[in-house]
Amino acid sequence: PLLPRLCPCDVYQFKHVSSGGATGTRVLGSYARIWQGAAADGEDSSRDIYQDQHSGSYLFFWSTLMPRGRWLIGYTLCNHKHHQCSNVLAQEFGADTGMHCPSTGGSNWAVFNDQREPGKEWYSQGLELSCLSPPPPPPRPALPPLSPD
Repeated sequence: PLLPRLCPCDVYQFKHVSSGGATGTRVLGSYARIWQGAAADGEDSSRDIYQDQHSGSYLFFWSTLMPRGRWLIGYTLCNHKHHQCSNVLAQEFGADTGMHCPSTGGSNWAVFNDQREPGKEWYSQGLELSCLSPPPPPPRPALPPLSPD
């Protein structure tokens, strides 16, 4: 049996919402849920995992980043046992970081600067995450039976 969904979205999409360099284009795409809920090792901070089928990169939560963990995009999945996480392309930042699901709306993602410019490891690239497949609405309540009067 499938576990209850932690995140309401089956597919998230990253797109540019402002002009910027080409570095952020590596994270653009549609990330479909490939793992639902609890981690195999029983990690209490487990989250859903998503993957872009075109690039192979993952959208996942890494609880080791303090104080509350953070949603990342990268080519390698990392869990709470990893003290470092390699191949990270982008990370969520801001007030909603560490939530059960990645934040949609707003431009709250930083992209790793692979150009190795001193003092500029991460920068905002004008990326926005949106939900492509929201869950269906709940069923309407049944009408009460008509009285025979």
